[in-house]
Amino acid sequence: MDRQDGDGDRKWQLRTPTSVMFLLHLALLFSLHAGAPEAANDAVVLGLVEEFKSPSRDYKLVRGGKELPVRICDQIQAGDAISKMPSNGSVKIRLTTDEIVEVTGRQLNQPIEPRGMQPTFKSNLFANLASLLTPWHDSQAYNFAIRDIGDQPSASQPLQIPLIPPAGTSVASGQRPFSVIWLGGTPPFKLSLTAAAGGRSVLESNEVMDRELPTKVLTLSIGAYALRLTDAAGQEIERPLDVVPEDAIPLAPPDPALTGVPSAWLVTARAGWLAQQGQGRWLLEAFLEAAPMKASFEPAGTLASLLAHTGLKASR
Repeated sequence: MDRQDGDGDRKWQLRTPTSVMFLLHLALLFSLHAGAPEAANDAVVLGLVEEFKSPSRDYKLVRGGKELPVRICDQIQAGDAISKMPSNGSVKIRLTTDEIVEVTGRQLNQPIEPRGMQPTFKSNLFANLASLLTPWHDSQAYNFAIRDIGDQPSASQPLQIPLIPPAGTSVASGQRPFSVIWLGGTPPFKLSLTAAAGGRSVLESNEVMDRELPTKVLTLSIGAYALRLTDAAGQEIERPLDVVPEDAIPLAPPDPALTGVPSAWLVTARAGWLAQQGQGRWLLEAFLEAAPMKASFEPAGTLASLLAHTGLKASR
């Protein structure tokens, strides 16, 4: 029971003044993006918007003579052109070949053309991911550069694990990389993972100074576990963790548009969908699927950061 609830990668840490103000700001951003126009489902796609600097309102895209917003993981069609960005801005587009194209101010209003790759059709899973990630990107860019998140939260903040709701979480069994991120509390931290049957310890990490468990490869057998996190001030959180067969993980709806795209795209899109299922039950599983790609695929890192800091508010 809780006593208190509430990249060398840089650690993701929340810098907003209070969690209440942050959630209000995030809700506003979601409402602003809710009406963002989408392309037709049969549109031919050349790539994805992987990264841009500063809030999304600073960028615009022209398609068929109509100006549209630019969002993380928006799908770029042949003939699209970036029509607006800050003077020092740029937009990175990852093509379906996995090649990166960077559009700067010199390429404003120049159509983005195919580069010999096989284009795909528009993916509904990526449309969903664009709506999910862009408000989080903007909430960070609103206060600081997205690549420069380094401030530690105050030790006076309650110890929290947004990735694991009080009702617990479920992850797939097997030998796999395991990590978790938390907020608040006073270092050093101690984290343990113990099997309910027989009290077997699977993980013991002491004197953890950062609010993140370094990735460890664990062998997780099917069954019930307890994850316990304590800090130097005596705060303690215990959460149930259920390890289930891999085929028990919900599968995203079939999306033929993702056939043949780079695997990082596919895994990120499916992880974004999974995180929204089961009222938070699959948040940690979605994080574990996205986090290993954070260094190679920017949207995967953004998704992992979003889940780690907000839990998509599923723990409320």
